[in-house]
Parts: sequence; structure tokens; C-alpha cells
Amino acid sequence: MFRAAVILLSASLGAITATAQATTGGDPASLEAITPTVQATTGGDFDITGAQLYPEKCVFDSKRDVMYCSELYESKIAVIDLKTKTIVKTIDFPGLSGHPDYHASGVLIQGEDRLISSINTGAAFETYGKNITGTNYLLITDLETGEEKARVDVTTVTNGNYGGAQDFATDTCGNIYEVLTYPGAIIKVTPSLKVIPWYLSGETNTTKAGFTGIASKGNMLLTSNQQQGGKIIRFNAHNKTGDPFEVPLANNGMLGGFLDGILLPAKYNGTVLLVTSSRKGTTVIESKDGEWNSAEILGIVPNPHWENERGFSTQTFDRADRIYQMFEWFGDSRAPAYLNGLSGNRTVFPFQDITDAVDKLVSKGASEALQAC
Repeated sequence: MFRAAVILLSASLGAITATAQATTGGDPASLEAITPTVQATTGGDFDITGAQLYPEKCVFDSKRDVMYCSELYESKIAVIDLKTKTIVKTIDFPGLSGHPDYHASGVLIQGEDRLISSINTGAAFETYGKNITGTNYLLITDLETGEEKARVDVTTVTNGNYGGAQDFATDTCGNIYEVLTYPGAIIKVTPSLKVIPWYLSGETNTTKAGFTGIASKGNMLLTSNQQQGGKIIRFNAHNKTGDPFEVPLANNGMLGGFLDGILLPAKYNGTVLLVTSSRKGTTVIESKDGEWNSAEILGIVPNPHWENERGFSTQTFDRADRIYQMFEWFGDSRAPAYLNGLSGNRTVFPFQDITDAVDKLVSKGASEALQAC
């Protein structure tokens, strides 16, 4: 989630990649140079209509057939009826929702009836880590009753040295892991709500973006790391503290800049990872055995809203057997004249079905592997 990226993204991706090559050594391959681009079809695309929505992250609730999206600037969670494509209600957090210092980002369903939400201090992202002051919260909501079950401070445990709280993953024991981007940490929250600084990067320059997204399969955690040109880092949730393993990408590949959320789509059983980049779109990565000892970049599903609209890709998510890419407009004016709370005046937000494009890249990768045998 790079909310101030409107200015900095005027730099070309080539320039970003060149910088990464100069700092990491070796001869890393440019992402575009080593991967094909596959355009998504539009058959399953849909729009959600709703003032103030500005969705940063979304998750589909198959039990209730609704979607939960974080209302970035309002610090609420929108509950969306997918039949009418409208917001039917919001989940509010008293003292946080509607407060200009706070933003909403990551959302995750744990089990069937618990929604995990991140309400964080927006300044960390708007200043690129220069200002990480303030307390970030992990919220747990009972989806059956609508009751807020817990409000967990994930900042104090690091003495305020890490900020930019974002996304979540869980393990088989019910622990929750949240990534903090500036300058890179993973906070573990146990079922008893004990907060543990599970992995701290040790970086002291808070403007160096670290982890941007996290996903899990069982007790394997994968994270996207902005540093060193864009890497995938694997962790084992069984470990008492995080022990990072950098997943080598074929052809010395790197993911480039301005990374955001990641997803292990359920349909691929942990063998395919989708990494979202604000400008480029979604990078498709495969580990053929699903162990993530190594991986290969298969290609990119581009962001169709960047060139003409400056719409930022933020995440992909599952809905049944389909995969959707979502977008945010960080550059929209949020002047008070719009009378839309703390948000801009945009009211229609697109969701792009990228399932077929991802399938095509995965199938192409499998075909090339057979030909190489």
C-alpha cells in the first residue's frame, strides 16, 4: 500500500530496476525482460458502486456470499452485496473510524466467523516511512454477531520502531501474522492475544520499505520484500522467531518496485503466488512442488487502469474459483468540498477478473517445462 506513490511512480520501472541491480550485485534480470505479459479478458469483471469505498484490500466470505473491503480513508470495513454490487452496511471501529489519522488496509477471514482488520496510522505510507509515529491496531470482529472481539496494539511491542501495518496470514495453530512495511517486521498475535515481535529486520532507516504482503499455506509463510529489488521471503511458522529464507527466482529475477499485497490462490494448492505491484499489475510466480525452495516468474497480468487513470493495483483475491485484481485511486482529491467524509468523490470501483490470464501463464509454464525434459 503505497499511498504517496503518485509522485514517485513517474520514474520508469526500468530506472527502478536499474537501481536495484546496482545495489544487489550480480546481474539480475529485468522483470519485463524475462516475462511475458498476458492481458486479462473482461467477462467476469464487475464494478462496486459506493461513496467513500476506496477499497485498499478485500476478501470474499463464501459462507455469507458477501465481500468485505477496507474503506481506506474512512477506516471502516464495507460489507458488499455481490448480487446488487453495492455496500449494504459498514463495520465501524469507535474512536478509529472516521479519524483522519487512521487508514484501513488488510482484511482476512480466520475460520468462518472472524474478520481480522488492520487500522493503521496513514502517515507511515504518506511519508514513505519518515513518520511512523502512532499506534497501529489489529481488530477482530465476530461476523455472526458483528461484535468487536479484540483490539490489539501491534506497535508498542517494537517500541514504535516499525510502522506501516498492512496484511495478515494465519497458521494451523490460530496465530495471526501481520507485516509492517517500514522498515520491515512481522508481528505475531497468538490466540490468547499475546503480541510477539516475531521477526524484526533490524533496519534503522525507516524509509526503507520492507515487507508489503504476506500469505500462508499451512505453516509456511510467504512474504514480499521491497528491499534488494523485490524478493520473496519464506518463513516457517513452527519457528519460535522468524528465520527468513530468500526464495531464489529463476534467471536471477527480481520483482521490481512498489510491491503491495500477495495471494496464494486456492485453486493452485500453494504452487502459484500472485504479487501485486502498484503500477505493473500482478506478477505470476510458480514453485512447481509448492515448497518454495525456488520459483520462476511466469509473467505479468498488467494493470489496465494505470496509463490513463493512474489507478493503482493493490491486491488480488479469490472468489470461489475466480481470481480478481483490485485497484485504488490514491491521487484523487480529498478536499472537504466533496462532502464525502475523508474520501474523494469517486463512487464506482472496478474489479478485474484475471483468472483466465493467470491460467494461461501457468499452463504455458507447464508446457515449457515438459518441452525441456
